[in-house]
Amino acid sequence: MLRKQLLAWLLLPLVLLFAADTFFSYWIAFKFAARAYDRAIVEIAREISLHLKPTDQGVELDLHDDAREILLSDPQDKIFFEVTNAEGQPLAGEHIAAPDVLAEGSETFYDGELRGNPVRIVQLTFAGGASSRAPGVVRVAETMLKRNQLVREILLSVLLPQAILILVAVTIVAAMRVVGILLVAALMVLPVAGAQVLARSQRGILA
Repeated sequence: MLRKQLLAWLLLPLVLLFAADTFFSYWIAFKFAARAYDRAIVEIAREISLHLKPTDQGVELDLHDDAREILLSDPQDKIFFEVTNAEGQPLAGEHIAAPDVLAEGSETFYDGELRGNPVRIVQLTFAGGASSRAPGVVRVAETMLKRNQLVREILLSVLLPQAILILVAVTIVAAMRVVGILLVAALMVLPVAGAQVLARSQRGILA
């Protein structure tokens, strides 16, 4: 009965702490992965925007196929892009849905879906004018394999040691009965053994 109460008192706070830590660790890992890989797709979008050239008809994308293949290559994820003019007419790439709400500034990050896969998207808007770029919109989308892998690795490194500690604590409490038997046996044996040693030493002195 006592062992069950100890298990309940020990496990409940540990499980609650473990659940809370899992939630916060996932949130932190997700934000960290988003910051790390969002900057990468921004750089791709900026590189594409450098190839927007003004023409008599408006603007066009001057990006060779070899350069496009190198720019969009990734060993794990698939990367897609779309370029439109300032009026939203498509110029190049694959259609990527626009964001529902625009962020302040030229960069807008949002999540979407493309070819049945969840993707992370950045939209860059360029007004032209004094800029070297022609006015237009560039969207770059990337699947989320690297992000999810990084989140899993961070969670595993944080939660695995905690799970081991919980198992050790539960094992110690569950083994209290065995430990108690060993302690009782020691208390019974040690005084007798000590008395025998003392008696032998006294007989040796008297002899």
